[in-house]
Amino acid sequence: MGNFLQKKGRWQDNVFPICITAVAAVLYVVYVLRSTANVPIMDYWVNYVPRAERILTGEWGWRDFWGNGVNVHHSMLECLLFFIEVKWFHGNVWWRMLLGAFVQIFTIGLLYIEYNRSFVQRSDQKRLAQILWIPLLLAVLVLNQWEIITQQTSLSFFFRTFVYLGFFLWYNDAVINFSAWSVQKKGLLLLAFFIVVNTISQAYFPALFVAMFVTGALQMCLRRKQQDKRATTREIAFLVLFVFTMVLATLLYLSAVQSTPSQEVGGSLFEVIWPRVLDGTFLVAVLTMLGSILLPQSLSSNAPYVWGGIFVGLAICSALWIFFRTRLYKVTWVPFMMILYGLANIPLIVVARINSFDIIGMQSSRYVVETKWILVGILLVWAGALLKVCPEFSLAKISKCLLLAATTLCAVGLVVSDMREWSAGPYRKAYDQNLQNLMLNISWVEDEDLTVFQGGPAKQVREGIEFMRENQQSIFYRLEENSNLSFPGTTKDSMTLKIGLGNDGWVEQGAKLWISTGPEGKVKITGYCTAETPFTENPQLQIRLTNQSDVQTYPVVWDEEGVFVVTLEDLEPNTVVGFQINSNFSRQASPADARIISFILSDIQGL
Repeated sequence: MGNFLQKKGRWQDNVFPICITAVAAVLYVVYVLRSTANVPIMDYWVNYVPRAERILTGEWGWRDFWGNGVNVHHSMLECLLFFIEVKWFHGNVWWRMLLGAFVQIFTIGLLYIEYNRSFVQRSDQKRLAQILWIPLLLAVLVLNQWEIITQQTSLSFFFRTFVYLGFFLWYNDAVINFSAWSVQKKGLLLLAFFIVVNTISQAYFPALFVAMFVTGALQMCLRRKQQDKRATTREIAFLVLFVFTMVLATLLYLSAVQSTPSQEVGGSLFEVIWPRVLDGTFLVAVLTMLGSILLPQSLSSNAPYVWGGIFVGLAICSALWIFFRTRLYKVTWVPFMMILYGLANIPLIVVARINSFDIIGMQSSRYVVETKWILVGILLVWAGALLKVCPEFSLAKISKCLLLAATTLCAVGLVVSDMREWSAGPYRKAYDQNLQNLMLNISWVEDEDLTVFQGGPAKQVREGIEFMRENQQSIFYRLEENSNLSFPGTTKDSMTLKIGLGNDGWVEQGAKLWISTGPEGKVKITGYCTAETPFTENPQLQIRLTNQSDVQTYPVVWDEEGVFVVTLEDLEPNTVVGFQINSNFSRQASPADARIISFILSDIQGL
């Protein structure tokens, strides 16, 4: 076994990692294809109409690139992408998701360059190095970050982390070879940091600064005794200039951010956070975020996330101890910066979100884009110890076994999470397609139905959709050529828009259905009631047409087989109608199924 793990090669050392990376990349792209559709969501709708209107009328200017920060997030790259898609891509956002996937693949390539240079080439255990690449690959491409993968923010978020990783590699060379770097190169690094903060960083740049600054300060302290005072003074001067650059970049960044209602936290920072610290909520939130790196979102209890967070917390402690004990910093600071970057983001996110979303919100997959780098850094440190990158320190056999077991456990956790999310992918796409149908039928959709866009006030979303329809943007561009989108027909199979109708045919309490009427202006509903139906003395359906307040009651009379027919009359002929259905004989589907169901929809026809 030992000889197998230590087997050497030349170019062959890279064949297995490249092949396994190619397979993972293909699967990742396939996941994007099977989980996404062309539909905008969330902050996209904020100020959409005035911004898009200025682009289409040629009035777009510098201030539109600069002053469009939303919820403390400002990105000139995001503004540029918005301009491109409205101007030339007719509002199609799907291309961003696909390009975001390829940026993730480039990120993997950049990480492998560092892994090969700092770990593989310094180790005699080439086979083991190839195997240890697998959990690193899984950690970067983990599908736990599905919320970003499947939205229009994919490209800007993943491009930012790609650039940040490049910064870690660049800065790593700077701190290790500080004396060899010219003043011009150091100045260029600070200038690049300033530009990155104000062009692509959104609100995540403080964590980037913390990771880089602490690394520089520690490196200076560790080699202070091996260099003269002048060299130390130059390093101190550089760090002071770095702080000054950070202050200027932050002030300029904040000048572009517009205040929004979602930023209102209901009191001062101290008043909001301190009670959460005292009652332990803050700690639980931090552990939940750590656990969500390995565990899929929306488990039935928060306890697994807390236990997962404890495991990751212990892993962080072990990685930091190994990093400094083995003096891995003499080879690379990149794993340390990754861990520090992820850790610095967690309290910032908790402070910003805990008051609005509570503990459950800390499970959100969108944050894994930042926190996954903690796990990547941990795995790199463990790999360094197992591969004896620093030969002057050797782990005991039991320590090696523990690290291999922990690495395997992380890999298994990531695979299980990926498998769960892979199976959920088609449902993500179905959700997006339902949003598309809501957009298509905006004239017959109520404001309450637009909350699923998570785009703020319903009026804002509605005006955005109507603007798209008027200007043939998004799904309305060449609508007749899109075979996947059509208005509701007159049959059950052609009823393309429905809310609260399960795949099993059960109609939930408050379900909404949209169908086209025929020349008679009628809709015929055929339902089926099972023996478990809790019938009242006068069973009836209460039906309300969308965008109307009047509720009509329809008696339910079923035959010996449990079948009944209800007909809606006096509707406008040959048009789409939407209606909401309630009943006085509903029940919970089962102890494991929280749906409140009424009957099975056997058939529905527009007459």
